[in-house]
Amino acid sequence: MPMTIQFLEGTGVLDNMVAIAVTLPDGNGGSLAVEGAVTPAGGSQQKVGPTTLTLPAAPASGSIFLNVQVDVTSGIATLQQSTVSAPAAINANNVIVYSMTLTPATTVDSQDAGTTPDSPPGQS
Repeated sequence: MPMTIQFLEGTGVLDNMVAIAVTLPDGNGGSLAVEGAVTPAGGSQQKVGPTTLTLPAAPASGSIFLNVQVDVTSGIATLQQSTVSAPAAINANNVIVYSMTLTPATTVDSQDAGTTPDSPPGQS
């Protein structure tokens, strides 16, 4: 069964407001759904999605570190991945809203739920 993780932080007045829902598939790989809204500090609200991002399948060996980022000025969601370490935000406008590490044992993405940050980079 797919699992939805929600992330909410900020007000959009003095800091960025991020209200995002990430839905993980109930299989290995597949599509991750992202939707919600973002508002840069003192700016205009931007709709996020609904959009789907393609998840990589679990690796045969090693790890795949991935995250979902949302640009607070445009509302565009991006999935970044690396086999070395957790990718950093693309730039200062992007907020990481979800992170996950895939291993050979990751056979059902929604059972290895990953994390949302306690505080997105650049926010308190």
